[in-house]
Amino acid sequence: MCYGYNPDFTVGNTKESHVPKANNLADFLKEIQTEAKAALEIATRQNVQYYDLNRREATKLEVGDKVYLSSTNIKTSRPSHKLEHKQLGPYKVLEKIGRNSYRLDLPKSMKVHPVFNIALLHKKPVDKYNCNPIPLPPVVTADGEEEYTIERILDSKKLGYGPEDNTWEPKAHLANAPEKLAKFHHEHPEAAGP
Repeated sequence: MCYGYNPDFTVGNTKESHVPKANNLADFLKEIQTEAKAALEIATRQNVQYYDLNRREATKLEVGDKVYLSSTNIKTSRPSHKLEHKQLGPYKVLEKIGRNSYRLDLPKSMKVHPVFNIALLHKKPVDKYNCNPIPLPPVVTADGEEEYTIERILDSKKLGYGPEDNTWEPKAHLANAPEKLAKFHHEHPEAAGP
């Protein structure tokens, strides 16, 4: 019992011996074995009970659900992890893999493997009052690179995105928007020239 192997004999299945001490020893060993089994069953029940106290019920996700992804293990270009968003998304669930993992529809710019454990996912709550913002226009990819439709050039403004998404882009990234670039320089002649 203590050495990790099963002994070759079973206590109590032998014939009665004519030696009283042998019978007493067999009865004693059988009693110890019964008590040890009972103690193991009690310990197992207690372990399950205490483990379940701090365990949350697993979220049930279906293909097509929207989920938020915890940013715990994802590196970004933000200067400090304290300034990082705690959750990213929402992203669409593409498929369930195994018992606890899901494949998400992530943008290619994230450059991470799209399969995550359910512990990192939080289901997007149902919008009771229909106040979710209009989803952003899809990103058009050309040759595996992300390409945005430019609404106007402030110094960089992507169509359908708010001011918090404005970015500074070099002129080389505006090769597909020469009209917008010319219009910007016509309206702002004091701006740095092309």
